[in-house]
Amino acid sequence: MNILIYSNVFLWEQHISETLEIIQTHLKKGDKVYLLGCDKTLISCPPNSSHNLKICSSCIIQKKYILNKIFENKLHEVQLNLEKKKYINKHFKNLKKFLNFKYKKILPVGELSMSTHTDFDRDFYTDFKKIRNKLMQLANNSIALFERSVKVMKENNIDVVYVWNGRRHSDGPILYAAKFLGKKYFSYLSGGTSATYMKQPTLGTHDLNFSKKRIKYLYAQNKNKLSKYKKEAELFFHYMRYGGSKSFGMLYFKDFFDNKINFTPKSTKKKLVIFTSSYWEFLFLGRHFRYKHGVELDHYKYLEKILSDKKIYNVYDIYVRWHPHTSTAGPEEKKKINYLIKKYQKAVHYDYKNKMNSYLLMHSADRVISFGSTTGCEATFYGKVSILLGPAYYEDLNCVYEPRNYKSLLNLLFDQSIKPLPKINALKYAYHERHKGEYKFKYIRHDKFFRYYFNGERVKKFSNVSKIIREKIIILVTMLKLRKFLRIIIYKINKILGIDVFLPHDW
Repeated sequence: MNILIYSNVFLWEQHISETLEIIQTHLKKGDKVYLLGCDKTLISCPPNSSHNLKICSSCIIQKKYILNKIFENKLHEVQLNLEKKKYINKHFKNLKKFLNFKYKKILPVGELSMSTHTDFDRDFYTDFKKIRNKLMQLANNSIALFERSVKVMKENNIDVVYVWNGRRHSDGPILYAAKFLGKKYFSYLSGGTSATYMKQPTLGTHDLNFSKKRIKYLYAQNKNKLSKYKKEAELFFHYMRYGGSKSFGMLYFKDFFDNKINFTPKSTKKKLVIFTSSYWEFLFLGRHFRYKHGVELDHYKYLEKILSDKKIYNVYDIYVRWHPHTSTAGPEEKKKINYLIKKYQKAVHYDYKNKMNSYLLMHSADRVISFGSTTGCEATFYGKVSILLGPAYYEDLNCVYEPRNYKSLLNLLFDQSIKPLPKINALKYAYHERHKGEYKFKYIRHDKFFRYYFNGERVKKFSNVSKIIREKIIILVTMLKLRKFLRIIIYKINKILGIDVFLPHDW
């Protein structure tokens, strides 16, 4: 068979290791493997949002290292050579019309382009007129990638296509090109542990419906060994709260907490604790993460409705725990947050600067509301009545209450006979997060600092001394347990330079 594999993250060691594993798996089968990668004609990609040509050059050096050193010229390289062409002549009056636009009735150009933009801008509230030109550039680049992919697949008679991630303009179009031509396709990404990766027959790895089906499938597969299943799932909740056995792709926030701070109730009223999400993170995942029960959901509008409801305050004191990732939100989203905090001071707000332990708030709560973060599922695990207002992978598992409208939400808040839902249903999601990577690495190994190796060769090629020094500093900081300090510094560097640098996966 002829296999086409695409990645635009050659500078990210763990993710390129997934690519190497898939390549070697097909080479062992005797398949002909084509490697498609960027040649500076993508105007933006995950490790290089600002199209810094020095970063582009490093990426190409890494790709050549894989082709020539790692695989000794056994692969067939394919260049992108994207055309700088204006494919779209349409004028979009607003963001909604742009998001709904599809090229050739199949490629969701608007969604993929906005995902790229929001990923780096971290803001969904920016005036569309201000970002329209940038979005149109991304959209045309997206279509160029789609058209080039169609040509490559036809010319090389490709049978199967693999694409890393798939949610941005810089990778998703290749999956849609494969679907357009009726080819077999897979999106792939890291799994729940460092020894696994996931590949799935979906147009991107963040497919909500596919993940929900996989959660139920994994539970059905383990019904006969439920005790072991539960213990494994509980490791996820332990990691989220305390750290420990890593659940890859998830960040735990204990570094943000100061356990010397005690929770003092405002009064003797019942306690309603609301955990917000970082709204921009949900929005760049696509359409399915913007809708709940078929209705488009604005987290902050819904939150304001709750905070302005006098009937709720008659029964509850409201405590709002703002998600730690709102610290990196864009200026317009931060304006929304600050507006709500200042206007609704009757509620107690813990913003991203506050070091109150979120789990102290959770344990004190009589009701927990979340918008899609893991706290909703965690609250059920800790025996709380948990209400989910937004989309989440753990929805439809009967581990959280999911009101279809505001009236239903009020019923859940005021009906004191409601009990927490079964803990086992929360464990289903937790187990999935550790086992969503169904494929184990066979040809790749890594050390405790997540340096990856293939046939004894380091997967990552360091092109200069400064990068070697930087990695050693990160390893030293990891050993000295100064992760929080370095994470803040790295984020500021990334923000200023528009780049992404090497960090251990759980940072």
